[in-house]
Amino acid sequence: MRVLLWGISPIRAGFVKINGTKQTKKLFNGKALSETDWTEDSDAKNHPYGDRDVSEQVNDKFIPDRKSGCLYRGFDTPGIDDPSVAGKRVEAVLEFKGQTFDRCQKTAGPERRWKLDFNDDVPGLDKGGGVIG
Repeated sequence: MRVLLWGISPIRAGFVKINGTKQTKKLFNGKALSETDWTEDSDAKNHPYGDRDVSEQVNDKFIPDRKSGCLYRGFDTPGIDDPSVAGKRVEAVLEFKGQTFDRCQKTAGPERRWKLDFNDDVPGLDKGGGVIG
């Protein structure tokens, strides 16, 4: 069984804005996040989620093993790790969909969709000693 996660798994209808300026977010194989097209998501190392044909990562595991395991555990933590964003307004809308696919039977399981919708100021960074700003 292969798990396919599309959207920002595949991901779509997505955008990220910082202080009102749209950002470019690269996904699997360098494709850009789109507001209209589904694009396969990946982690920061360009590793797609749930694909048996690529090496296992800590956030992407088949149990008991990648070759024959029928249980899949994966996670994604969308975020911005740029410290210059602290104190700025961030707006992000990301729509995901996920679906299992049985490679032997060539059949797809039910599709599931979920959405992340964020619009808020990012707090200042803690510079040690509890000082923010």
